[in-house]
Amino acid sequence: LPAMGKIAIEIFLIVITLFIYFPLSTVKLYKYFVDRTVAESENGKRQFGFEGNEMQDFLFIWIEILKAIFTLGVYYPWALCKINKRILERTFVETV
Repeated sequence: LPAMGKIAIEIFLIVITLFIYFPLSTVKLYKYFVDRTVAESENGKRQFGFEGNEMQDFLFIWIEILKAIFTLGVYYPWALCKINKRILERTFVETV
C-alpha cells in the first residue's frame, strides 16, 4: 500500500506539471524501490541503494530528452544508454 501511494503521488505530480516532472519522478521512484530491495541467500543478505543527486540527475535526463527531441529521435538510443548508465553507476549493493 505505501508503494501504491508513492506511485499515485508521482503520477499526480507528472500530470499537473504537464510531464515536466517525469524525469525527476522516475529517479525518485527508482530510488524508492531500490532502497527497499533486499536480496537474501544462504550466504547472507544484501541491501541495494542509490546515491544520486536528484536535481543533477533531473537536469541530465532533461538535457538528454531534449537532444533526442531536437534530433527527431535519432539521438534517442544514445540518450537512453547514457541515462541508464548514469543511474546504474549510482546504484550500489552492500552486505548487511
